[in-house]
This record gives sequence, C-alpha cells and structure tokens, in this order.
Amino acid sequence: MNDTLVLKPWGNSVELEKAPFLVRFSGDGRFALCNSMYCGADIGTSPRGAVSCIRIAALQKPDGAVVHQLVSHSETGYGPEGMAVSPDGHYVVTANLEQSFEPSGSSRQTFFASITLLRLDTAGYLDRVGDFNFSGILLIGRLTFLSPCGRCSKTVHCNEKLR
Repeated sequence: MNDTLVLKPWGNSVELEKAPFLVRFSGDGRFALCNSMYCGADIGTSPRGAVSCIRIAALQKPDGAVVHQLVSHSETGYGPEGMAVSPDGHYVVTANLEQSFEPSGSSRQTFFASITLLRLDTAGYLDRVGDFNFSGILLIGRLTFLSPCGRCSKTVHCNEKLR
C-alpha cells in the first residue's frame, strides 16, 4: 500500500498582483480571494494594496480541464496583511498596516492602521465600501465577523509582524 501524498496542479494559473499574501475562500467554495501587499525592494513608496477575486472552475474545456478566471480586483489600504471573508460570503475585510511598520523617527511612519471593507456579490465582483483608520502601530490581533444575531462568529488571526 502506497501512502505517498501527491499534490498536482488543478486547472490554469491565474496571474495576481504584486506580493500576494493570503488566500481565503468564499463559504461556498466558488471564489478564492487573495490580498496583495505590493512590497519589495523594487517598490519605493508603498502603494495601496489590493484584493483579487478568482472564480474557481469558471469554465471546463472539452478535454475536461478546468479554467479559473480573475473576476475582479479592488484597492485596499496600504499593506493589507490580514483578510477575512464574512460567514455569509457578502463581505471581505482587510487589516492594513498603512505606514505603521516604518522605523521610529521616519517621516513616513504613521501612528494608525486601517481596515478596508469590500462587498462581494454573487458573481464575484468586489465593491469597496471604504477604508476606516484607527490608532495603532503594526496591527496585531484578529478580525472577527459577527452574524446579525450576534451568536455566530468567524475569527481570523492577523500576523504579528510583517515578514
């Protein structure tokens, strides 16, 4: 008996934005959402981040191969390090570092972080509701979505530091 686990690609690759960081799936599994940090040595001043929405197995070719498709893209705050999808799949939120990771004394350092709230419709299109700043440096913690009744929640832990 062979207990070797083999991981094989399924479908096509989908090109994403610079420095993809996290992937979360919608509750029904139809969409993969990926936040992009836009960081790296080739980036000067940090641009705003983004979330991309990919439709999983959007098409099937005659030979049976599946095709994943990029459906939409939405801008976030700077450095979207954390991300969560609401339990009902209608909202995506990112936890953004802004410039709080800059060294103390840097003229670019901010003393706030932010969250970006996005709506996700049933076709996979993202609509940015807005960015909401709050006091904090190097956002540490978690994002929690509560159901309207307040009894059900989904919590996603954010990374403790930018790697």
